[in-house]
Amino acid sequence: QMLDGVVRRYLHGPVYETLAELDRATAPKYLLAPLLATGWVESADHLTLTLTLRDGVRFHNGEPFSSADVVAVFDTLMDPKLPTQTRRGYLVDLESYKAAGPFTVVFKWKRSLVSAARDLLTMVPMMPRSALAGDFATAAVLRAPIGTGPFKFESWEPKKAITFRR
Repeated sequence: QMLDGVVRRYLHGPVYETLAELDRATAPKYLLAPLLATGWVESADHLTLTLTLRDGVRFHNGEPFSSADVVAVFDTLMDPKLPTQTRRGYLVDLESYKAAGPFTVVFKWKRSLVSAARDLLTMVPMMPRSALAGDFATAAVLRAPIGTGPFKFESWEPKKAITFRR
């Protein structure tokens, strides 16, 4: 789990972006600021979250970012057969999610939780659905991350160096 934290620190933000980020200028409240989502609407009962995604975003491999990528990431994350429990644990009450258009995703919760939307928006790194296809245990994206952030993965020499390019 310590390795997971180190990898997260190197990849989240620089390589992988999330749907929203904490706005540090609003400390100590830390309101959310749009990142890959341009906005979101939460139902009055806090059981439905509708996201609008940023149009025109491309992954480092050139593929466009869309709601299909968000759904693929959540399909992978929520699969109990995959080793994704660290993040999945924050989303145990997520009931369903679906694309409602090329740049719209709707999430539904089993019950209302104070931090559910915040966790979903800020903790799940977005990657292209093509990188998640097939056997996740051997997916190339595990050794060669593909994100939308300001740094692109370039190379990895095990036990020596990981190189990123701005």
